[in-house]
Amino acid sequence: MYVRISSRNSGGPLIDSYGHIIGVNTTTFTRKGTGASSGVNFAIPIDTIVRTLPYLIVYGTPYRDRF
Repeated sequence: MYVRISSRNSGGPLIDSYGHIIGVNTTTFTRKGTGASSGVNFAIPIDTIVRTLPYLIVYGTPYRDRF
């Protein structure tokens, strides 16, 4: 599957060809000093988001027993 992430889409949903959200876009790798995208993009998998989000909402941290 080919997915293109624009630099302006950081934080947006990563959607597959069926319209399912499969992750959250985080960043695009750029070469230092050029500002040009190298074509390497990163996203957080949706399974991680689903597992972590409730703790962030309730405790303000991704870990229940952090404090």
